Amino acid sequence: MNAILETREKVKTFIKENKRFTMPLILLGGFVVDWFTLNRIDQVFDNIIFIVHLVLSGLAIVFLHATDYEYLQEHPKREKFRTWAWGVMLFSFGALYSGFFIFYLRSASFVTSWIIIISLLAIMLSTEWKKDFYSHRTVQVAVYYLALLCYSIFVVPILTNKIGAGMFIISSILSLAVGGLFVYLLWFLDEEGVAIRRSGILSSMIGIVVLMNFLYFMNIIPPIPLSMQYKATYLSIDREESSAGLSYTAAYEKTPWYNFVQKRNHIIYWEPGRSVYTFASVFAPTNIRTQIRHCWEYFDDTTRTWESATCIPITIVGGRDGGYRGFSQKSNLWEGKWRVRFLTKRDQVLGVQRFRIVEGQADANNIRFDTL
Repeated sequence: MNAILETREKVKTFIKENKRFTMPLILLGGFVVDWFTLNRIDQVFDNIIFIVHLVLSGLAIVFLHATDYEYLQEHPKREKFRTWAWGVMLFSFGALYSGFFIFYLRSASFVTSWIIIISLLAIMLSTEWKKDFYSHRTVQVAVYYLALLCYSIFVVPILTNKIGAGMFIISSILSLAVGGLFVYLLWFLDEEGVAIRRSGILSSMIGIVVLMNFLYFMNIIPPIPLSMQYKATYLSIDREESSAGLSYTAAYEKTPWYNFVQKRNHIIYWEPGRSVYTFASVFAPTNIRTQIRHCWEYFDDTTRTWESATCIPITIVGGRDGGYRGFSQKSNLWEGKWRVRFLTKRDQVLGVQRFRIVEGQADANNIRFDTL
């Protein structure tokens, strides 16, 4: 028993003395665990994690407000309890925004949605490196409300089996309703404190919901809860049906041996009359049926802009772990830079597949096959 206690004290001392290094490693470790643990936003386990941390962070904020009461300020264990509440709040905020960052990153093209993705990452990191920032009661409520809104954006489409602008507006209204009840609870516990900060709290909540709606309708917020699982360009794709189900066999030219980063060559050797294929797998929650588009675009060297060549609609059905699979093909091509953008009906970008077309014949010795 003494050995266990001695070991525990040594660990605590080591962590305290090396806090500059141990705490970032713990934060990174938690993020890695979240990355592999949080798989599908429509799974019960994933939602339980989000709900638990929303409840814990909310209770911690409530407790911090409640202990502002004058008659509790002389309680002998007040500071100890406040320290625990402070730690729980920061821990849950970190876990929430780690999860939001993961799901938003999976659902977005970084080029178009970098503002929201980096913002979520910054909030997650600030729970460790900018802890003093969260000593302000208004900041606590604002960050908590943003978490409510981010989670509502996930859960409303899952509950209604619908996605789109209407669902985003409903998510905003729901978050405002829950956020309003939360602020009312704080006011009930700390009437004077909330009254002093009322304008800051209300303006921050309204500002957040207005900004998030602006970003959504500008197609900067990712098309949550859809997410791109896989994308690639192929020389050919054969569709096969068997007792085991539907599968695809896709041919590609492998990169040279010294290219450790890419498996498939992004230079596509194309012969006139043949087609080039782009395959994509898009995840959608169970019971959601929607349409995405494969938009083929080429780079015009004269105008230095991307020009649309064709858009091919594909209906996807949710529920499959690896995402709904589909491909598009195009034969009317020419040499130069090409890309396929995977768009929702509202032109939100799920992902982009880039490649270069070079007229010629692929090296048969370098042809490999994927089973999809």
